[in-house]
Amino acid sequence: MAGRELDPDAAQTMAFATVAIAELVFVFSTRSTRAPWWRGPRNDALLGGVLLSLGVVGATIYVVPLQNAFGTVPLGAGELGLVLGLAVLPTV
Repeated sequence: MAGRELDPDAAQTMAFATVAIAELVFVFSTRSTRAPWWRGPRNDALLGGVLLSLGVVGATIYVVPLQNAFGTVPLGAGELGLVLGLAVLPTV
């Protein structure tokens, strides 16, 4: 499984980020029952909420006081790439 060879804190952070980002990606596929996600109606409030939420997820991973509060650790580029890839997989 992805992340098994990592430190348990890094693996837990990757799992948290993957689930959180997957939900944020998935919301775009539910905007319309007739059109594909890229042709769904534009919703600036939704886009703003998703971007804000991505910022919060990023802050919990990379801002030290939030790392301490949530028990996360910073992820490297490779780990973050894996998180992003796994997060879009359910929607695809």
